[in-house]
Amino acid sequence: MAETSETTVIQSFNTEARAYLAQLHLEAMGIEAWIEKDDGGGAYPPLQFSNGVHVVVRTADAERAHEILASVAEEDEQIADARAPAHPARRQAWRPFVAGLLAGALATAGVMTYIQHQDASATMEAAFDNTGDGVTDEVQFIENGQLVRIHEDRNGDGKMDAWTFFSDNQITQGHTDANFDGRADIWFEYSDLYNYRVKMDTNFDGQADVTSFARHGVYRQADWHPGAASKIERRIHFDNGVRAAMHTDTDGDGRFDITTTYDVFEREVGRRPYAGDDP
Repeated sequence: MAETSETTVIQSFNTEARAYLAQLHLEAMGIEAWIEKDDGGGAYPPLQFSNGVHVVVRTADAERAHEILASVAEEDEQIADARAPAHPARRQAWRPFVAGLLAGALATAGVMTYIQHQDASATMEAAFDNTGDGVTDEVQFIENGQLVRIHEDRNGDGKMDAWTFFSDNQITQGHTDANFDGRADIWFEYSDLYNYRVKMDTNFDGQADVTSFARHGVYRQADWHPGAASKIERRIHFDNGVRAAMHTDTDGDGRFDITTTYDVFEREVGRRPYAGDDP
């Protein structure tokens, strides 16, 4: 647990939905809690999964908060077991508890609403008004206790423009509408939380023009192939996330011709013919 002189990060999550649920559990037990996140003010939702969404309490409440969340985690395991047909009574007992907790959140916070569908699919929707303007700007979908997708309205026009998908509570894909025209222009494909590929449509014609690769959460390479072309026009290499070199195919024959190098401030420092063993 990270501590300051007044507050403690009691637990970190890779989705805002889980963090809010933890916050609600704590506040239902009389402990004031806050959410801290760094996702570019909502402009870059995938940063939640790499940077984390943190639940913060007063340091004096930290020990009790930790005990409460540990108890909740244990109860969640029981809930998972309750989904099996052999334990219908336990499953039904859980639903009133969650309904009561969420109803209390509606009455006190006024920030988000929950819908619990009482059917075999056990689907829950969590709707958030993160800007406080009375309009839903985020909806999270949970099925059988697992987060499956998040839809977000980042510019407040009432239309969703970012979509994130999960499988087995792990992020798998993300789609973002960069120019708010109703179509996705950036596509994230995750091998795991910190290793992923990003395709971007820079002229908004529906085709990816650049593909970037991140390893351990840091960008390593970007390949420019305008119009989803099979030939790579430019390949940019990053050193610790900073552009270090760019290889360019100047004559369009599918082979790099020139290498441009950069300093740590991404200022050009030199050019030379491309060597096949260049990174």
